[in-house]
Amino acid sequence: MLPLEIKYLQNAQYEPTHAAMLARVLSRIEQKKSASSEQAQLSADELWIVDHDNVFTLGQAGKPEHILQRDNTPIIHTDRGGQVTWHGHGQLVVYFLFDLNDINYTLKDFQNKNYLSENNINDSISNKKFCL
Repeated sequence: MLPLEIKYLQNAQYEPTHAAMLARVLSRIEQKKSASSEQAQLSADELWIVDHDNVFTLGQAGKPEHILQRDNTPIIHTDRGGQVTWHGHGQLVVYFLFDLNDINYTLKDFQNKNYLSENNINDSISNKKFCL
């Protein structure tokens, strides 16, 4: 098993960051398809911690009128679920670029474990045990 790679991006624009993550995932899929079983895991899983520039993302159910306080913050339509999400400075977003098959998780398993991790991080921050 390869070690986990952690990337920390500050002042990251949403669209180039999203495109870079998608390119990374697609590259890993292509590597895995062309590898023999002995080489199946050619690259490490990645955890991206991102401090985005201010942006509203509209998911598949999102509409611009769902944004209640409009200003000059860019609005980007995404292929993700949900309605409106604000990303911006001071908010760290964690993206998991993991091969769930390699860690023997279903998506539901991972979501449940991720929820517990999120609670642990929030608890640590509120108890001042965590610092960046």
